[in-house]
Amino acid sequence: MLHRSHHITRRSFWRRPVLTLLILAAGAILVRLTDRPTADRQVPSPEEPTTTSVSPRSTAPTELHATVVRVLDGDSFIVRIDGAEQQVRLQGVDCPEHGQPFGNEAKQFTRKLILHKHLTIEAVGRDRYDRILGHPRLPDGRRLGYELVRAGMAWWYRHYSNDPRLGELEAEARRDKRGLWRDANP
Repeated sequence: MLHRSHHITRRSFWRRPVLTLLILAAGAILVRLTDRPTADRQVPSPEEPTTTSVSPRSTAPTELHATVVRVLDGDSFIVRIDGAEQQVRLQGVDCPEHGQPFGNEAKQFTRKLILHKHLTIEAVGRDRYDRILGHPRLPDGRRLGYELVRAGMAWWYRHYSNDPRLGELEAEARRDKRGLWRDANP
């Protein structure tokens, strides 16, 4: 009988750490899944932009000072901050992509406004691609997102923004048929 109880004790010794590790791993996965914003768990369709809501890592908006080194498209660009290059994605607006009507025009519009200029970016988080999500301000204080929507070079991306000013600017651009609003199916 002594031999048998020794065997049971030894077996339960090996089961406990494995069971504990499994419980901890399952808990960590559960916390990770429930801690992420709902939009972060959805896979965007090809027509949707790749931006997501603010990362759980973010807290209050952070002001960044950066110089634009390259414009990728109408709503994303590369900046230099403290000697390092980082990609920025505009929060709350969505420009047409390459190959879509007004995609090239939106990129050229953004390039003209910001390339090689010093911007102040109100960073609100990061997306799933680790791009900075934010509201860039031009050297004269105007917000880049507002200027894109006002010119009809971007849509107000309601899913990720509740900024009523973007809605007003989009309505004006639509009414005046500016930019992409000239298209039969914008």
